[in-house]
Amino acid sequence: MEKQQKSLLELAIGESATVVAISSQKQTMQKLHQMGIRVGVDLQLLRRAPMKGPMLVKVSDREIAIGFGLCSKILVGAKN
Repeated sequence: MEKQQKSLLELAIGESATVVAISSQKQTMQKLHQMGIRVGVDLQLLRRAPMKGPMLVKVSDREIAIGFGLCSKILVGAKN
């Protein structure tokens, strides 16, 4: 059975999910990887800024702000 995927933008505040895919260019994927965001990693949405502002996510024990455009390229599924 296939996991249902959605964009990081669709997560509710407080919701946790697992990164299942990143649809972006190599350079952007490297930047995300350096932040600890890669396929298979669990994250939690902590806060969403208004008007397409950045989103604050918790990855491991770190809080990371990610811009709206970048969030749209991160696909997540049900947490493992």
